[in-house]
Amino acid sequence: MWQNFIDWVGRNLPLTAFISVPIVLTVLGFLFKSLISHQLKKELQREKILFSKLHEMRAERLSELYSLLVEIHENAMLSSYAAIGSGSDPTRADTLLSENLDEAQKKFRCSRLFFSRELAKSIQDYLNEIFSHGWSAAVGHNLSSDQYDQKRKIHEELKENHDKKLTPILEKIESEFRGILGV
Repeated sequence: MWQNFIDWVGRNLPLTAFISVPIVLTVLGFLFKSLISHQLKKELQREKILFSKLHEMRAERLSELYSLLVEIHENAMLSSYAAIGSGSDPTRADTLLSENLDEAQKKFRCSRLFFSRELAKSIQDYLNEIFSHGWSAAVGHNLSSDQYDQKRKIHEELKENHDKKLTPILEKIESEFRGILGV
């Protein structure tokens, strides 16, 4: 019985090999492809999670900085109005502005890599200018109260200059934030 089987295999070996080798290679190829496909899907899923987390962090930083810049603008206006004699306490307004600037500088330094180079430079230049020059001091605390018109003119020029610099920065932040949202 075994002899008959061995004789049959010997006579049909080329045919058996011709049929079985492609079948074995096909099965091995399918298994290899499935294994690679599974690994790639796992890796892609991991990348998607990481990418979406980075987007979330970036959106958070953009939103925080945007809010701080708006607060800085509002407090700069308060400080300026107080400096020209609007009845507000200039010291309190300056303190609020200083606190906002400190917070913005700190958050910006920690989040800088989430912004484009151009936006980061614009923000840094803007914060440095406001921080180094102050706001109410530029309006003219040193001017006497009877020089109200001169203080008012300085205030308006300062506000216009401030708006020219801040508006493009806020627009860039809005644009980057909308890019993250896909709108």
